[in-house]
Amino acid sequence: MKKSNLLITVGFASLLIFGLAHFKKGSVPRQVAQASSKKEVGLNQEFRNKLIQEETKILTSDQSEKIEKENPRLSRVEKQLLSNVIKYDLLKRSLNRKALREQLIRELKGRPEVFQIAVQALHDLDSTLQRFPESQAQVRIFAVDLVRDRAKAGDTGPLTASLERVSKELEEKSNWKRGRDQDLIDLIGAWIEVKGTQYVLQHPKEMVSTIHYHPELKKAVIQAFNLYLKDGVNDEEVDRIFHSHLNQI
Repeated sequence: MKKSNLLITVGFASLLIFGLAHFKKGSVPRQVAQASSKKEVGLNQEFRNKLIQEETKILTSDQSEKIEKENPRLSRVEKQLLSNVIKYDLLKRSLNRKALREQLIRELKGRPEVFQIAVQALHDLDSTLQRFPESQAQVRIFAVDLVRDRAKAGDTGPLTASLERVSKELEEKSNWKRGRDQDLIDLIGAWIEVKGTQYVLQHPKEMVSTIHYHPELKKAVIQAFNLYLKDGVNDEEVDRIFHSHLNQI
């Protein structure tokens, strides 16, 4: 075979191999990919539908049996609060928990009496332990989120009052029980979230004043700062701005 014919043959064979490879790697997988994509969309839609059904079931569920089991002597308003608390807690496993929890909180804006009971539950730990023996922690978490939401809307009164109440309660070491320090940490986190990290960093004295700082709180306060001021703030900056100020008190 002549050299020119050999080159033509080799070239044709290369084009043929490339064409087959392109066909196998292009056309067929594309069809398969389209089928797989449709299947994936179907599965995702099925998953979303099931999720919506579960979330709707939670939001519309009747919690009266659980409420009666916890404390049959609760008032009507306390039962309303506990019903929302139970639903709020159940939604923690939902992928849409943030939006759905916010929905529950918005629904309470037209029920000031429920809000007031929640704030009282946050302020009076002993009473909360008696009224909500099984759900007291969830009630307090819910209450913190309620005062945070109220503060974001412009009314910081309930949040600052709660900070003062819990802070003064913790002046006595005997009151450091059942996660009370965690209530303070969460309330400080709410205050930081409402004011914004940069504002807090620029006004450290206001922060310390708002939480009614005293030496017994130092560990909890530093923990709160480290938890909630991490976004764009390193440990050295927190030390520089806050810790030295706390050491002077």
